[in-house]
Parts: sequence; C-alpha cells; structure tokens
Amino acid sequence: MKIGTMAEAIKWNVQNDALACFSDGKLIIWGYPNSAYVDKGLLEHSKSVTEVQNIGRTPQILSYIGNLVEVRKMDGTNILLTAGMNISVIYYFVEKG
Repeated sequence: MKIGTMAEAIKWNVQNDALACFSDGKLIIWGYPNSAYVDKGLLEHSKSVTEVQNIGRTPQILSYIGNLVEVRKMDGTNILLTAGMNISVIYYFVEKG
C-alpha cells in the first residue's frame, strides 16, 4: 500500500501507531496509517502536513515521541518540531473510553 511519494525519512511514533515522514520539505504525520486498508479516503483525513523552512536536503528523523519530532539537519544540527495534531491525546482518550 502506497501512502506517499519520495519519503526522505520515516519514523514510527514510540507511543502509538502514528507515522512521521519528510517529503519535499514537508513534515507529514499520519495519525492512523492502517486506515488505508479500510478506506484510502480516511487516510487523507488522518494526515497533517507542516511546511518546514530551512530543513535542507536529506533530513534524518531521530525520534518521534508524543507530538515531538526530533530531526537532524544535513549540517548536523538537531531541531525539535511539533506535529500538527496531538495524536497522543487522541489515543489517550480512545483508550480511556
């Protein structure tokens, strides 16, 4: 199943099933990528896209915990980005009912 094109870096969230990806200078977060198996239209509704300025070429995602994504830029500096939506809170409320 193809959910995106030309991913430069990919990392699963440590706490839940969210997936982070860099593609064309954008940080893309899929809140529940398994929804692609049910209905591809649902996948688009669970996606958050954030433009990232001055990220450079070939960024590396070091960690993705909660809604924080740690990225290493090409020059070796690390930056911390926040995901567009707080997936961890949504998963928390779903688990608690």
